[in-house]
Amino acid sequence: MDEAFSISDLFVNDADFLMTAYSRQMSGRVAMARVRVKNPKWKAGDETPEYLVDGVTSDGEFRTLLDEVRSVSDATGGKQFALDAERLQFTYNSIIGRQNFDEGSAVNQGLRLLRDYNFLRVMNQVGFAQLSELASVTAQLGLRAMFHNMPSLRSMWRNAKTGKLDDAFAEEVEDVLTVGTDWVRHSTMTRVDEFGDLTGSVTGSRAFQQVDSALQKGKKLTAAVSGMAPINTFLQRLTGRAIFNKFAILARQGGKTATRRMQALGLDQAMLDRVTAQINTHAKFKKGVGGRRLQQMGLNSWDDVEAKAAFEMAAFRLSRSIIQENDLGNMSKWMSSPMMRTVLQFRSFMLAAWSKQFLQGLNHMDSTTLVQWGTSVFVAGLAYTARTHLNSIGRSDREEYLESRLNLGALAGASLQNSSWFSVLSPGIDSAWMMLGNDSLFQGRNTQLASNALWGNPTADLGNRVLIATEN
Repeated sequence: MDEAFSISDLFVNDADFLMTAYSRQMSGRVAMARVRVKNPKWKAGDETPEYLVDGVTSDGEFRTLLDEVRSVSDATGGKQFALDAERLQFTYNSIIGRQNFDEGSAVNQGLRLLRDYNFLRVMNQVGFAQLSELASVTAQLGLRAMFHNMPSLRSMWRNAKTGKLDDAFAEEVEDVLTVGTDWVRHSTMTRVDEFGDLTGSVTGSRAFQQVDSALQKGKKLTAAVSGMAPINTFLQRLTGRAIFNKFAILARQGGKTATRRMQALGLDQAMLDRVTAQINTHAKFKKGVGGRRLQQMGLNSWDDVEAKAAFEMAAFRLSRSIIQENDLGNMSKWMSSPMMRTVLQFRSFMLAAWSKQFLQGLNHMDSTTLVQWGTSVFVAGLAYTARTHLNSIGRSDREEYLESRLNLGALAGASLQNSSWFSVLSPGIDSAWMMLGNDSLFQGRNTQLASNALWGNPTADLGNRVLIATEN
């Protein structure tokens, strides 16, 4: 006898999935509604609107903007409108949480399961990779800002009943920057894994869905056991507090000039003065061992709304640069398809670091950059040494293993390779070097994968291992 069918069977009742999808879509809609592009030629008294774009609140308004772009392109003889329109539509879809690819096809779901399995297989020691980012916190924010407000153990853990941090300052930092919330939002794994569809779910047979459910639980367990989740949470919360404290120090000292780094965050001299004035007026301080410490920024009391928005955006940008997080603008459109996410698995973080770490450092090329790069190499070397000794425990060839992995050449290569600013240089150099018939120069990846472009891919490595096993 056929089972009874109800209309409710057609609805999704997974609360976690629904909340994630809703939050992503609504946050994107709100962000698009706030987009304003000012007409650079506008003057008071002009009949034309002051803003070329004054918020996008619906798909219809976005299509109207595309039509205006088409009109300008036709009038100026532009030949790339179709390509530009495709990119704009892709960006718009990504912002509002709409899928750009058929994530539900059997092939694409199979690729997702393969990427999830790769995560379980090779990401068991990835926590070591994040230790070098402590150098960025120290170099860009300074020891005083970092240690003067280092989070206490109480602020690191959430109250079991309320789900909130037992620290008002930590709550304020989290509300503005969302730092340290990856574990709560179940998105810890996406930081170094894929960047694309974060809300799609596997469909198909019950067995297929059970496999996916097991893989998701396994990924979260791996993120915890590998040290990735706790280290990332600590670094993000430390960075958030240090950023707030850095601005508080600037405000109390007074008369600070908006440096190129500050301007890159969107704060010119006039806006920086407005931000520091609001901090001096509304922030709360308390006496500490090292002097007056920031207790709360008091953002809810700021009466200069523009200064508040500018500060929040600057702090958000800085936090995602110091403890790197991938953004839509860091990735090219072709990188986001399910197939390319498989090809570039565990490489997207590295590709984004090319612009966020390396090119940005070259652009500034100041003492902060040199200290950040040098310290990052040093800390990465320490982490690699500790990981190597850990992996040598119980090996019968322990002495030979340590000698081969910790000689000067191997240690130097691993220190550079595991520094985020070195980015795509290690696989690029290694691929070219090995094409000439030489051995790899960089063999220190935390995933234990090769550094070159081919075998550094976890899927290619898995296929190679399967072939070797079948031959034996």
